[in-house]
Amino acid sequence: MSFTSVPILDLALAQDPATKPGFLADLRHALLEVGFLYLKNVGIPDELFQRVIKEGKAFFDIPLEEKYEFPVASDEDPPPFRQPLHTSITRRTQSLISSLLFLRWHRLRIEMKNAPSFLGYSRLSAEITAGAVDHREQIDLSTEHPVPTPDQPRYYHLLAPNQWPSEAVLPDFRPAFTEYMRRMGAISIAFTSLIAEAIGLPADAFDNIRTSATSAAAAAAAAATKAWARTRTAC
Repeated sequence: MSFTSVPILDLALAQDPATKPGFLADLRHALLEVGFLYLKNVGIPDELFQRVIKEGKAFFDIPLEEKYEFPVASDEDPPPFRQPLHTSITRRTQSLISSLLFLRWHRLRIEMKNAPSFLGYSRLSAEITAGAVDHREQIDLSTEHPVPTPDQPRYYHLLAPNQWPSEAVLPDFRPAFTEYMRRMGAISIAFTSLIAEAIGLPADAFDNIRTSATSAAAAAAAAATKAWARTRTAC
């Protein structure tokens, strides 16, 4: 069946026994006939959405030096990125060269590759997708978990602590995103049950294939946060 617009479903309707059957019917249609949908009225205050947007933008706007830690140890001469360059070079070129020299001598403070969880910061154009440079800047966050123990499977490394920007620079970043991910995790669990009901299964049908409610929440929240962070750089 063809469609002309992306379905927008009101999650609040699922909370009322009188309107829940209609919601489930619309959800079934969206899942089986369209394949994707939007949710509205998910129960998260608009104030929190605005805090997340504000703090997210603030992270990408902090000075480059705040995303890096300290010069890599070397026996070579000190990094020249603060030294004046030739006066014939344009200001823009000088800025580019200075940035490249800075990257050469410094390592990222919260760089994604610092952790096996793939959580953390990735600078602009640092990733390769399908053999081409991917021009995006991002930070990946998830519901926090303890560092996995050596005896646990390697895939448990995906459940780990986040790499947060310095509270001295962004004191409200971590509280805003922690609360956002907590709420999104709870919504993802509840929505999974609604999906089961929409396709004629018991509400708890998917419980036995989730390692835990926390793991599902972490995956959903990480995906939501990553999508938002990537969208920020496309605007």
